[in-house]
Amino acid sequence: MTHWLIERIASELLDLAQVVANTQESLKRATQQPQDKRFFLASAAFDMHGFYTGIEKLFQLIAKNIDQNTPSGSQWHRDLLDQMTSPVPYKRTTVITPETHAVLLEYLGFRHVVRNLYTFNLRSEDVIELIDKLEATFALVRQDLLAFSESLQRTN
Repeated sequence: MTHWLIERIASELLDLAQVVANTQESLKRATQQPQDKRFFLASAAFDMHGFYTGIEKLFQLIAKNIDQNTPSGSQWHRDLLDQMTSPVPYKRTTVITPETHAVLLEYLGFRHVVRNLYTFNLRSEDVIELIDKLEATFALVRQDLLAFSESLQRTN
């Protein structure tokens, strides 16, 4: 039953790795071509939006198909992230650690900003700070999702 979810997590991790690489490349080009810095940082911001959205899609699949409880309401994005830090008895282990949760909160907030502002209004310093943390954040997410996948495999 959960084999498809394990495959989906593996596939999404490959896509997320590509997003991280794209974001790093955008920062590199912003440094190399300062006259076009805002364009490259806007691209990176959009990629970081996609990074969080990709993770959130997985969380939604887990909430819907395993937990059978998908948050709703105005704070559903935050509630879903919170839900992934707690095990669901007889259904699943935790999906992410509190440490991963803490760093993902920043990307959740940034996702909201990107969705609600024009990219030219983003502060370069904020974008660069999140890019600098992205690789470490992805490493935590990857570690947690692989551990979660292993737990799903053991229950099958």
